[in-house]
Amino acid sequence: MVEAPASTVDLKSLRAPPWERICVIAPCATHDDIEQRIGFKWDGLSKSSIGGNDGIYLLTFISNNQVVAYVEHPRNKGDFLELQPVCLVRENSVLHKKRDKSGWVQLLSNEQP
Repeated sequence: MVEAPASTVDLKSLRAPPWERICVIAPCATHDDIEQRIGFKWDGLSKSSIGGNDGIYLLTFISNNQVVAYVEHPRNKGDFLELQPVCLVRENSVLHKKRDKSGWVQLLSNEQP
């Protein structure tokens, strides 16, 4: 029996380290893009390949205005292009998958249609 793929991604279930909100940094971001997105200075360009890689998003897990963890997420595993808002508090960080017209999987907040 083949199991159907999950229709949601539960980011709030990620436990370690503790985090309050997650912000998604778009591909090919600059220092200014990152600062504007997360609300404070953080050198994500030296810690990841986000600055020159259009095939990933950078997921930043934030607590007390500090990035406590981050991970590069390949766009072909789920795209955040349509995600609104781009920063989510932990309690509202369950995403649902929606296949767009081109067959690409978009990850959306549960507050989006």
